Amino acid sequence: MIQFAAQSETTGEVAPLPRPVTCRELIVYARAVDYFGRGQSAETLQALAWVLLNRRRSVGDESAYARPMPGYLGEYDQVDAHLARGLGAMAQALSPGATDPTCGSTRFHHHHECPGWAAHMQLQAIAGSYLFYSQKF
Repeated sequence: MIQFAAQSETTGEVAPLPRPVTCRELIVYARAVDYFGRGQSAETLQALAWVLLNRRRSVGDESAYARPMPGYLGEYDQVDAHLARGLGAMAQALSPGATDPTCGSTRFHHHHECPGWAAHMQLQAIAGSYLFYSQKF
């Protein structure tokens, strides 16, 4: 279950992406969702998919996950069960009318970590073993 840290100040409407997601980017994002979400619930995978898309929406933040990473894509990349789960989470997040369970979060970390950047951001949601943050306003 996703726990919300604070009442969202958003209306639930999500800003459009600056440009459409390409098939290549979709696979890269799905691999990132799989990497960070291995062993997590479907709800947590959804939250991870949203935070990646929110980073992409952020002005001036072209996420490293949007660029192909060595070993993440290949001409003969196989669609296994893990990639399929990541693709499913990305497809749901990209669906018209989908709501963002992270309330616009652009960063996340495991509950047992405490990165320096977290002190300067607003905790928005907790899903699985992750805490999700957005910029303080």
